Amino acid sequence: MNPFHKTTIGKPKKWLIDAAAEIGLDYSELSHEVTNDFKDHVERRHGQGELAITNKDFEKIPEIVRKPDLAIIGTKRKGELRNVFCKNGTRCYISVF
Repeated sequence: MNPFHKTTIGKPKKWLIDAAAEIGLDYSELSHEVTNDFKDHVERRHGQGELAITNKDFEKIPEIVRKPDLAIIGTKRKGELRNVFCKNGTRCYISVF
């Protein structure tokens, strides 16, 4: 098992903090991060087949988060708060808080 490692992408942009505040969420102290646990999960669960997620997809995450064409914030799945960021022509990135 690899030691836990995270890469910080950056702080949420003002538009995201403001949009989250409108639905009662405080994102002002959060940071966008990618962890090795996240990458391992994605490779295990979504790294095979015709639409497999590749290392090139992971490299696009910072740009997707900084300038998404679509953002869905504050949704819940299995009791976890999630956000989805999409950029046309790429895969979507789902963040869990």
